[in-house]
This record gives sequence, structure tokens and C-alpha cells, in this order.
Amino acid sequence: VLLETSADAVLSMNTAAIHDPSDTVTFASPQHVLAWVRGAAQRGVIVYFKPEFLLHHPLPVADDFPFFRLTELNLLRVTPDEKDALRGRFAQLADMYAGQHPYRVQMLQALLLILLYECKRLYDLQAQQEAGISPQVALADRFRIFLEQHYLTHKTGESYATLLAVSPDHLSYSLKTVTG
Repeated sequence: VLLETSADAVLSMNTAAIHDPSDTVTFASPQHVLAWVRGAAQRGVIVYFKPEFLLHHPLPVADDFPFFRLTELNLLRVTPDEKDALRGRFAQLADMYAGQHPYRVQMLQALLLILLYECKRLYDLQAQQEAGISPQVALADRFRIFLEQHYLTHKTGESYATLLAVSPDHLSYSLKTVTG
């Protein structure tokens, strides 16, 4: 989902509410819990596809594109230039979908992969920028996201430490350091 203007909208993803999701790209898989409170000014583009649509791709979608996983950041903030470039990619998809090209399906698959790889580049850039923060802050942020996503199924610190691939003691120390 590319949301261009959404100042009066609220996007809830796995219990985390995002107010004013303008200038964002959001990714959701069937495992995500997604809810919208649409605003009158909301404008954007949504692309739906099934994983089977990209079966020809050598890797499963969730393996190659981490932003579809429950354990990763599923929202990208984009600059005006990035938004314009992505809007162009979405427009290419829409035009091909509406067209009668003899290789329409193959072209749609290729255009979708181009869009996803462009989003992966932006995802990687955002992850690098976040890497500038301390490891404890990054871990505490990921813990908060996981807590919001999995609070019904994971009740112990050990289970969250396992999800985060750290020891329970390290998780506890990091959270205490960051939150006091």
C-alpha cells in the first residue's frame, strides 16, 4: 500500500496504530492483522497479489522480501522523490493490468518484482539509518513491536528473547538500559 495523503486516517497493524500514515509504504501478508480508519483526504494505491503469482521467482516472497514477515518492520517512510518514483511503478502496474498486452501476466510479474526490489532497496536504506542507533535501542524497539504483535501468544520474556534471537539476560539488560 502506498499512502500519499492520509493525514486524517489511522492505520492499525498488529495492534500498533499509525496516525497520519502519509508518505508511507505498508506491507501486509495474510498473517498480519490490518485495520483502516479511512479519512476523507486519503489517497493512495493498493496492490494485492497471491504468493503463487510469483512462483517462478527462485525464492519465496517472504524469504526474499523481509518486509512481508511478521517479525520485521512492515512500514517504510518515503521521501517525496521516493514516493514519486514508487507512484510511477504503481502506475505501470495499473496500466499493464488494464491493457491487452499478449504477455500481460509475465509483464505484470516482472513489474511487480521491480516494485518489490525497489521497496527492498528502501527497506535496506531505512534499516541502515536505524543501525545508527545503539543496539540496545534497536532491540528495545523490536521488542516493543513484537510485544504488540504477539502479546496473545507469547507470555514470557524467554519466548520474546527467542523471537529476537538473543538471550533472555541480554534482552532484560537492554530493556533496563533503554527504559530505566
